[in-house]
Amino acid sequence: MFTYAARRILAIFPVLLGGLTLLFFVFYLLPGDPIAVLAGTDGKRIPEAVRANIAHRYGLDKSIWRQYVDYLARLARLDLGDSFIENRPVSQTIGGNFVQSLRLAVWAIAIEIVFGIGLGVVSARRKGGFIDRLILVLTVIVGAVPVFVMGFFLFQLLGVLPYQHNWPRWTRFQLGIGPDSWALGIIPTGGQWKFLLLPAVTLAGVTTAVNIRLMRASMLEVAGAEFIRTARAKGLSKNRILFKHGLRNAVIPVVTAIGLDFGVLLGGAILTETVYNWPGIGYAASQALQRRDGPKVMGIATIVLITYQVVSLLVDLSYGLIDPRIRLDRKKL
Repeated sequence: MFTYAARRILAIFPVLLGGLTLLFFVFYLLPGDPIAVLAGTDGKRIPEAVRANIAHRYGLDKSIWRQYVDYLARLARLDLGDSFIENRPVSQTIGGNFVQSLRLAVWAIAIEIVFGIGLGVVSARRKGGFIDRLILVLTVIVGAVPVFVMGFFLFQLLGVLPYQHNWPRWTRFQLGIGPDSWALGIIPTGGQWKFLLLPAVTLAGVTTAVNIRLMRASMLEVAGAEFIRTARAKGLSKNRILFKHGLRNAVIPVVTAIGLDFGVLLGGAILTETVYNWPGIGYAASQALQRRDGPKVMGIATIVLITYQVVSLLVDLSYGLIDPRIRLDRKKL
């Protein structure tokens, strides 16, 4: 297991290098004049002396290859560069945003695990029944609704109507970050849950619907396996067959999907965070793009890429904990 983990960790570096290289050249080729942004001229003509000074200060007068080498050298020192707009290190400007996105992604993943796996198992056990059909219809509806539409609907339903019609206080949800009160850094306390729940549900909605169907299909496939028939022949109870034998084998593809979703949720929550004014890294990325703050956008993209690779590694290593047969197979390699 240690040998496999070390090999898998080493394999991350070429993937990271390729991804970071692609990010750099994509952002380099984007339209816009970073010098005009730094000068604050809003497209007006910049004196050549001012342009030359700004370009030299930020290394923009170097060739693209030299800038690329400098970019990798800064990353090796854990330096994401300085924000054009805020004139501060990017790591300082997005530290708080990353924490807020991490909290939101963790709770969205918790919703995925509880409802994605739970309803998938229920649907599989009630195959062809009313509950199964109802769950499948709901997953189709939720999966087809765009994130910004779902966010607007939930906010109107639970963030506007309760105030207009004087509904009970517990039904009244709000925008933003709220009191920013957390226990152990991740558990909302006080009234913080009223700010967290709607964006977390919105963020998890589509992926949860997909994982419910994936879990259902995986459970039905495992139900016809030979080892399940053997367990039934031994006279084991239905619950023991379901949770000890069936679920552990059926959950592996769902764990893969949920683990990869975490990286996607962490960096792809721009629409959700914008709808709910949640000050996460997606919201910061949208603001940086609007202001053409290249280093900040690059820094955010770099952090998301690294986080995605780390989560993928952890998901891969978790397979051995779920299914001991995988550990045995790896020992043979």
